[in-house]
Amino acid sequence: MSVFVNFRSPAGKKSFYLKQSSGIILKMRMIILVIEMISVPTYRTPDGARLFYDIKGDGEKPIFFLHGWGISSAFFSEQVEPLMSNGYKIILLDSRMHGKSEKNQSVIPEIYKDNLLELMLDDFFNFKKELGIDGDYMLFGHSAGGAVSACIANKDPKHVKALAIINSSYTISENPAIILLWELVPLFVRALYNPYIRNGYKMVLRSKSIQYSLSLALDIPLANLQAWINDILTIPRQALVLEYMNLKRVNIKDIMKSITCPTLIVASDLDLITPAIMSKTIHELIHDSELHVIKNAGHLAMIEQKEEFNSILLDFLKRHY
Repeated sequence: MSVFVNFRSPAGKKSFYLKQSSGIILKMRMIILVIEMISVPTYRTPDGARLFYDIKGDGEKPIFFLHGWGISSAFFSEQVEPLMSNGYKIILLDSRMHGKSEKNQSVIPEIYKDNLLELMLDDFFNFKKELGIDGDYMLFGHSAGGAVSACIANKDPKHVKALAIINSSYTISENPAIILLWELVPLFVRALYNPYIRNGYKMVLRSKSIQYSLSLALDIPLANLQAWINDILTIPRQALVLEYMNLKRVNIKDIMKSITCPTLIVASDLDLITPAIMSKTIHELIHDSELHVIKNAGHLAMIEQKEEFNSILLDFLKRHY
């Protein structure tokens, strides 16, 4: 395999081709990969996968943040500063093939491809052990991360002292019509990754003018917005499809019933992905829980209405953690 690069003179009259071997290109890619590996903190799982993590603050009360399907820990950026200033330690983790974690498809072992939830639980407990955290902690899970957090709380009730389940659910849906709509997700993902469509929205989202406009509209620092965009645009299609195939098989209703720690449940009135009715059911399932429904917000309440959301979160933390 060879790559030809065309160079033209300013006058456009002279051109020549520079042939580069695939070996040189491979070495360049390896160098870029090494630079990425040493520039961000990563945790290596027992089976060798590299997962990005970050720890903010030096408080004595750790809170683990678990993100949802197709996004990353970068989407918790608006909670970091308020929690740090109140003495909490924020621990952010990107799941396999998400965010800044390793994107190679081989990081998902074959035996887990039909049981991704179990792999996520193993990754969490191994990561916690690596950090040397063997005492009490809290979990904050958004969307699919909320379901993962509930499973962790069920497995480790002795140490999970509080739980926050945000814009989440115990299953994709119990409505046959909605379930049928979810069956279209693989087609939607395939369309999103069509080169013609993908190049178009990537160009739009990476436009400086669009980014500045979104930053102003959401009242979000530009750097935070750019981190979200980058993490969304770099997730492999295979990761989205694989996680979706696992999500649609999950129903943790019985697990929700077993949770005993104080639990904060936050829903949004405009959330079409995990409607508020699902959060109301979770509230009924978890005995020691409280439910807040934020108005004028969709699936990302912690960003769309960050001030109201953070106020609710801090009030819950002061009372329970």
